[in-house]
Amino acid sequence: MNINEKVYRKKSPEAVAHESTVAHYFLFYDKDMEYVLQHEATQSAIETELAAVAMEKAYEEDRDTKMKSYVS
Repeated sequence: MNINEKVYRKKSPEAVAHESTVAHYFLFYDKDMEYVLQHEATQSAIETELAAVAMEKAYEEDRDTKMKSYVS
C-alpha cells in the first residue's frame, strides 16, 4: 500500500492558523449585502464587455483570413 505522506502528515500550527485566517477573511470580507450585489452587477458588466470584445476580435480575424484567401 502506497501512502502519500504529504497528504496524511499533520499540519503545523502555523499552517492551521494561516488557513483559518484566510477562511475568516473571505467569510467576513463582504459584510454589506448591497456591496455584494453591486460587485456582482459590476462583474457581470465586465464579463459581458469582455465577451463582446472577444467576439469582435474573432470577427475581425475571420474577416482578415477571408480577405487573404480572396487576394491570394
